[in-house]
Parts: sequence; C-alpha cells; structure tokens
Amino acid sequence: MCLVLVAVILLVQSQARLLVDRQVVALHERVLSTKKQELKNYIEIALTSVAPALASRMGDAATEAKIADEVKSLLGRISFTEDGYFFIYDMNGVSIMHPRQSWREGENWLSVRDKDGVYLIRDLIAAARAGGGFVQYYWERPTTGKRARKISYAVSIERFGWMLGTGVYIDEIEELVAALRSDVEDRVRAIFIVISLIVAASVTGVGLLVSGLAYRETSFANTALRHLYNRMVDAQEEERARVSRDLHGGISQLLVSAKFALGHARSRMPVAQDGTAGNLGEGFALIDDAIEEVHRISADLRPKDLDDLGLAAAIRSLGERFAKTTRVPVHVSALPVNDAISQDQKSALYRIAQEALTNIQRHASATQVEIRLERTSSEVVLEVRDNGAGIDAREGPGGTGYGGLGLRNMEERLGAFSGALSVRGRERGGTVLRAVMPTRAARGTKAKQAGFLERAAARWVSRFR
Repeated sequence: MCLVLVAVILLVQSQARLLVDRQVVALHERVLSTKKQELKNYIEIALTSVAPALASRMGDAATEAKIADEVKSLLGRISFTEDGYFFIYDMNGVSIMHPRQSWREGENWLSVRDKDGVYLIRDLIAAARAGGGFVQYYWERPTTGKRARKISYAVSIERFGWMLGTGVYIDEIEELVAALRSDVEDRVRAIFIVISLIVAASVTGVGLLVSGLAYRETSFANTALRHLYNRMVDAQEEERARVSRDLHGGISQLLVSAKFALGHARSRMPVAQDGTAGNLGEGFALIDDAIEEVHRISADLRPKDLDDLGLAAAIRSLGERFAKTTRVPVHVSALPVNDAISQDQKSALYRIAQEALTNIQRHASATQVEIRLERTSSEVVLEVRDNGAGIDAREGPGGTGYGGLGLRNMEERLGAFSGALSVRGRERGGTVLRAVMPTRAARGTKAKQAGFLERAAARWVSRFR
C-alpha cells in the first residue's frame, strides 16, 4: 500500500511539473509573440513617419544627404519606452544612428558578438535583407548599463542602403516566467505535502486498524489457548490426584493387609527347619519396599502435603525425598505462602520444583542443591540452585538442550498465571532456576489493567468495523 501511494504521489508530482512546464512555455510564447507584434507596429509607425521623406524624388548627393539627415532626425526623436529606441546601420555594419549610444556612430560593428557568441549586427542585417526578421541577443540596457536579454526587429531602407531596427528587453518576460514557475512549484510542493500528510494519515490509520484487529484476534486466540492449557493441566492434576488416591487407598492398603496376613500366619506356624522363616523374612522386606515405592509414586503424582499442609511443607518433603533417593544434600528454605496464591498456582510451583530436581538428577551431576521459597507483597519466588554442569544461554527456556521440553512446560505453567521463568548458568558452575508467580492481589490489578486495555482496543476496532 505504501509503495502504491508513493507511486501515486510521484506520478501526480511529475504530471504537475509537466503541466507547469507546458504552461510556462505557452505563456513565454504568448508574451514573446505579443512583444514581436509590438515591434512590428513600432517599425510601421517609424516608416510611416518618414514615408514622405522617403517618397520624395531622388536628387543629387547633397539633396540625398539632406533627406538622410532628416530621416535620421525624425527616427532619433521617436522613443516608445524608456529603453525603447530606433537604430540604423548600413549594410556593411557601420553605425549610422544610435540615440542612446552616440559614441558607436561611424564605427563598424559587424563582428561584434554577445556573451552567447551571437553576431547580432550581422544577423540583424541578414534579417533586414530577407524582408524583415527578429534576432535575440544580449545588449546593454541604457537605464542600468547592464546586459540583458533583448529581441529586435529589423527591416531595410533600400533608398539609403540602411538597416532600420528597434528592440525591447525581454528579461521581464523571463522574470515573469520564473516568478510563475516559482509560484506553481510552491503550489505543487504544497499539494505534495498535503497528499503526503493524507497518505501518512491513511497508512497510519490502516496500520492501527490492522494492528488492532490482529491484536484482538491474537488476544482471543491466546486466551483460548491459555484456557485450553489450563483445562489440560487441571485434568492432569485431577487424574494424578485420582491415581494417587487409588495407589494410597487401594494398592497400598492391600499390600499392608497382605503383610499383616503373612505376619499372622508366620506367628501361628511351628518353627520350620527348612528355611521357611528366612523366605518369609525376605517376603516381608519386599512388601515393605513395595509399600515404600507406592508411597513414593503416590507422592510424586499428587503430594498429600500440598493439599493438607501447604506449598512450603510439600517442597520440604520433595527435597527430603530427592536427597534420600539421590544421596545429594538438599538445603530447603521455604516460607509459608498461605493464601497469597491459589491452589492451582501452588501446584504449578510444586511441579516446577519437581521438574527442576528431575533435570538436576538426569543432567547436572550436582553434589549440592538449594531450594528457596520466598514471598513478597506482590509475588512468590521459587529458586532452585545446583553446583552441577551448568547450562548454556541457548539451552534456556525454549532451547533444545538440557531440560528443553521441561523448561518449556515450566514456562507454560507460569504463563498461565502471568508468571515468569529465568534460567542462567552460574559463574563457578551450576544453574539457577528462578520462577516468579504473582500473588492474587497483583494478578487482580494486572487483570483489571489488561481488561481495560482490551476493552478499549475492542471498542476502537469496532468503530472501524
């Protein structure tokens, strides 16, 4: 659209300049034609004024000289403007009469040229011999003494072998044309500015409209995806809780019952001599391991502490289980968050801590882990530090390196609640994972602001629709 509008502007500008050039040329030709007709009229008046003298009979040399002087006297007294006069040269280029520059009289000026190299006297004589004609050249203006553009018309007086001419300075025409061109250029420039402003306003308006529509549609799509992701996470948590309850209340109870039944049976058995007691002891140990594994799986699926004791207790329990399983010391510093965040937010932070510990176990080869849970007035911060192999910048959130998919899942969990995740490598080795979750109060303020902006954008877009 911008390219098309620029092309239109350039086309309008070029056409306007072409029109200006044509108008200027037409004006110049009209004014010049008027000046030429004026010169012809002046020559006609001059010839008419000396016609009686020229019509007299030819006489001797003295008589002809007297008539010539009379003709020169008559023509020398005629002037039509301050710079308008008649001049006479013979056909050899000798000045016969020049009222404004009498010092030229008697001298031959046939070879004189103006600054453009025009042999003006020679051309005027040629035009006179041809029956009359116009010549343009530069000549000194009597009133200013400066050279200016001039057009002259010359005819011949055959009785005396003279070239009679007169001229007008046409620099006024060029000044008029220049003024007209400047005025039209100013108008074209003004039109160009107006069109540019209209184009800029149009492009800006269309850009804002398209951006508003795109923002609205993207916002709707993101909201729908967020709702879908939240529903998926909720469904996963519900399924994890159900399986955890089934394991804890079903399989775990069955294993405990089986252990008690075997214990009761062993107490009523006579002392065996074939090693049966030892086998029963191994069975009891296996049942205890199975019960322990069921409890671990159940806690990983949905920790009971998270629902009963809160996030801080659940994270401490998670750290203890990790230290027991991996033999890696874990230091946990967790402050209670109470009702600062919702149960879903607590679950998200717990899953992030769980995923971070899983990544440390699989990839970091760490010998020490630190977990911190802190709370401020506007956010709850979870930090997991280790002294393991570390992580590259390219392997951060969205990367393909260590924990790439897990980090993306963490981002999605936090993004559902307007949280933020950062992962960076430590200078001395290891990784710091920081998850920031806004509190309910902070989320309410942001939601109000976002809702206001979204409603304003929707109203603005609906006006253009």
